[in-house]
Amino acid sequence: MKVGIIILNHNKKDLTYDCLASLENSTYRNFITIVIDNASTDGSLEIIKNNYKDVLLIELKYNSSFCEGNNIGIKKAFELGCEAVIFLNNDTKVEENFLKKMVEVVDEEKKIGMVAAKIFLMRDRRHIDSVGIRITPDGLGKNKHFGEEDCYFEKTKVFCPAGAAALYTKKVLEDIKYNGTYFDEDFEFFVEDTDLGFRARLRGWDCLLAPQAIVYHYKSATAGIFSEFLAYHTNKNINFNIIKNYPHILAVKAIILTFCRYFLLVFGVFLKKGPGYKINTSIGFVKMVKVVLRGWWVLILKIPELVRKRAYIQKSRVVKTQEIRRWFKNEELGISFLKSIYK
Repeated sequence: MKVGIIILNHNKKDLTYDCLASLENSTYRNFITIVIDNASTDGSLEIIKNNYKDVLLIELKYNSSFCEGNNIGIKKAFELGCEAVIFLNNDTKVEENFLKKMVEVVDEEKKIGMVAAKIFLMRDRRHIDSVGIRITPDGLGKNKHFGEEDCYFEKTKVFCPAGAAALYTKKVLEDIKYNGTYFDEDFEFFVEDTDLGFRARLRGWDCLLAPQAIVYHYKSATAGIFSEFLAYHTNKNINFNIIKNYPHILAVKAIILTFCRYFLLVFGVFLKKGPGYKINTSIGFVKMVKVVLRGWWVLILKIPELVRKRAYIQKSRVVKTQEIRRWFKNEELGISFLKSIYK
């Protein structure tokens, strides 16, 4: 299986250099690395050109979003004959068997077309960043076992891969694309991995964790942890995900729970606990409120397009609502609303 590894870069030359260096040691050689550079001005282009001759460098004249940049990379990978792509954040490093172990898990006859890596936090390699994503009843995707100490994991089904290191086969991506695109570019940044995985799930595809595919992740080295940027896009995209992918009764419930989450996050500010408190500490309460209102305003403007996307997705899904309900109750795939608030 020929694999295209897609890495986005914008003025992060040192991170991207280290990420590419880790790939050079890969024991699996049938791959091509595609770097999408988003108009960097920090010398990134010169470093890549001078040190990584085999890397295909696509130089954009503007700073594309995560979704648009990856869509460009996907199309180029397929043009070059790749049968699968791996989305790899530039703030990661991989172990030498990473690619080999990811590819070994693919089994398209059994509808295994997505693969999750075992991702550790770079700054504390004893603790996990993600072993896949679990969905919540209110539109979020939560990194499974985030912050927990390392322990043994078997090859097991997870809902979908975390976007920092995710494999998707060409068959999956071609099966779920909409109007010629794979990632939904309205998402721009964040929750896009949950949306992509959700759409694949609705088409009957499964995801497996490859526990020996090891990645180390700086986490939010580009966007910042609990930044205004992250808060805005996450708030906006949770609702996009609900409207597009959740069946009718589950979508109504999800919107109600979204408002409950706002209340609990504000309550967390006073308790000095959870993401609400951390965002408030980072950007302040007034900005936090503005972020929420701005996200809902964009949602209103996008309603007509979201309705069209929803109609297409819901018409083409092969999974029944009863099965989708079970996803949220299955601890391997989902996490309850209350558990997800402060976890």
